[in-house]
Amino acid sequence: MATRTGSDLAAWREASQRVFEFAEECFDLKVTADTIAGTPPEVSMTSESLVLLDFYGASGGVGRCTRELLRAFARNGQEVWCCGLSHVIDSLKKALGEIEEVRFANLAQPWFDPRVAYLRAAARLWPKSPETSSVLVKEALRRSGKSGQTTTRCLLVNYPQVFPPPRGVSGFSVYIYDLNWLNYPENFPNPSETEAWCRGWVERSALVITSSEFTRNEVIRCYKLSPSLVVAAPLAPFREECHAVNSGDEEQTAVKVMEGRYYLYPAVWGMHKGFRTLTEALERTEKTDPVVVTCGYPLDGIENSTPSLAELRRELWPRWEKLIADGRLIVMRNLLDDQLRRLRSQCKAFVLPSEYEGFGLPLVEAVYHHRAAIATSIPAHMEILTRYPQYRLATVFEPGSAEVLARNLNQDRVDVSPEPERWKEEIDETWSWLHAVRRILTALN
Repeated sequence: MATRTGSDLAAWREASQRVFEFAEECFDLKVTADTIAGTPPEVSMTSESLVLLDFYGASGGVGRCTRELLRAFARNGQEVWCCGLSHVIDSLKKALGEIEEVRFANLAQPWFDPRVAYLRAAARLWPKSPETSSVLVKEALRRSGKSGQTTTRCLLVNYPQVFPPPRGVSGFSVYIYDLNWLNYPENFPNPSETEAWCRGWVERSALVITSSEFTRNEVIRCYKLSPSLVVAAPLAPFREECHAVNSGDEEQTAVKVMEGRYYLYPAVWGMHKGFRTLTEALERTEKTDPVVVTCGYPLDGIENSTPSLAELRRELWPRWEKLIADGRLIVMRNLLDDQLRRLRSQCKAFVLPSEYEGFGLPLVEAVYHHRAAIATSIPAHMEILTRYPQYRLATVFEPGSAEVLARNLNQDRVDVSPEPERWKEEIDETWSWLHAVRRILTALN
C-alpha cells in the first residue's frame, strides 16, 4: 500500500470529519477525529498494579474481549491481577496460558483460608446479594496487595451487571459493553433487576469505561453522568493468536464450506440480532450463495431462552428447515476460535442485520480481514465505519429492511477482492487493542 503524503492525509482527515458530522447528526454520536483514531496516548502503565475483577470468564464474545484486553495490558508492560471465582479464573488461565504480567487470583481458593470459607458461604447462602459482591471486591483488593483499601480506580470490574452492587465499597472503575437490557428487555429473564444492578455499580464507581463511543453516550444519557466520568475505549479486531476456547461440551461443527462462496453472520441468539430480517431476506432470494450462521439451530438449547426469544426460535425453525434444504442457509455451532477465524477470513461477505449492538465486533472483523459487509446502519456500525475510513467495502441498509438485504444477496458479486499490502498493519495502526488499553490507563491515571 502506498505511503500517504501530507496532502493525502489532510484530505483523508477532512473526509473523515464530514463522516463524523454525519454520524453526529443522524445518530447523536459525539465523536471527533482525535477520539476515533489517533496516536495512542504515551502511557506506559499505571503507578500501581491494575486489578481486574471479572464476572464472566473466557467464553463468548465478552470473554474473548477480556482475553484480548489482558494480552494488550501485558504487551504494554502493565501488571494486572485478574481475580474471580473458580469457573472464571480456570477458563481464562486455560485460554491465555502463562503471561508474565498477568497474575491470576482464584477468590474461591485456597479452601482452608477463613476468608475464602466466608466467601464460599456467602456465595452459597446469598449467591446474588450485595454481601457477596462486597466480599468479592474486598478479597480482590486483598489478593492484589491492596488490603485495607476501600477505594481505588485501579480496581476494574468487568461485566458488573450480573451481580448486585456491593455495600460499603465505592470508588472503583467498571467496564460496560452495552445496555442491551434497556433496549431489548425481552433478552433478559429479569431486565429491571439487571438495570438496577448496573445502575448501582455505576453510581458507586469513580470511572466508567465503555466499549464504544455510542455506548458511552448511552451511559451518560441513561445514568445522568458527567462526561468526564465516562471514557470510551473502543474494542478492536481479534488477534490471530487466540487459543482455542470452546463454549461448551457439545460436539463441534465441522467447517466445510467453499472459500469465497458463502456469506457469514457470526452471532448468538438474541431478539436484537435481526434473525427475522435475515430469514425473510433469504426467503425472498431466487438465487444466492448460502449464509452461514454460527448461532446453532433454533431449537438447540431453547430451554435456556427467555419466553420471547424461545417463541422467535420456534417460529424460525420450520422456515430454516426449508432454507437449509434449499442450500440457502448453513447452520454451525460451538466453533473454536481457529474455525471462526477461517470462516471470517474466507467468506464472500459478512451479513450483519442486527438492530442494536453496543459495539458490533463482526463488522470490525470484516474490516480487519478486508471482506465486504452488508450491515445495518445502526450507530455502532456507523461508528466503526468512521473509525476505519480506508475500508470501503460496506453496504449499509436500514434495520429490518429484508427487501433491501435480499437485493444485496441477489447480486452476482465478483470474486473476493485481494487484501491490500500491509492492510492488517494499517488497521492496527488506526485502532487496536493496544490503543484501547492505553486509553484505559490514561483515564485511570
